[in-house]
Amino acid sequence: MDPAAIFQIASIVGLFILISIIMWAVPVRLWIEANTASVRVGIGSLIGMRLRKVSPPAIVRPLITATKAGLDLDFNELEAHYLAGGRVDRVVGALISADKASIELSFNQGAAIDLAGRDVFEAFSSLRHPEGHQHSESSGDGKRRDSTYSDRPCHGACKH
Repeated sequence: MDPAAIFQIASIVGLFILISIIMWAVPVRLWIEANTASVRVGIGSLIGMRLRKVSPPAIVRPLITATKAGLDLDFNELEAHYLAGGRVDRVVGALISADKASIELSFNQGAAIDLAGRDVFEAFSSLRHPEGHQHSESSGDGKRRDSTYSDRPCHGACKH
């Protein structure tokens, strides 16, 4: 085989490998997704996250969700929580639910609950439905029954 042809094939393979590495290191699609959602995240931040062994989607997607829900969260706080072993998506979800229910829940409180090993939604639910709080409800057949909020599950959709 001609040395020039070998060089051309090696160059094409090398270029393909280089482009693959760049596409892995720089999550361009995620950057476009964030900027389209009005979340300003720099390419350098995304590359830095890769170097720190942080999954960019694990931070950027919850940040997009929070921004769309009207919450102003700090990118660095989300990353720090992730690095501490926290579940960023669960904390952001609880913050959004708390905001919609007009309950004060800061990011630091949600992060502390998460890092303590409790499910943030469960803790948030206990804020909304204190243990042992009595209430009456209709069972659908015209009869009323007394129960406690802890007798039945709440998945964030109920308002009491």
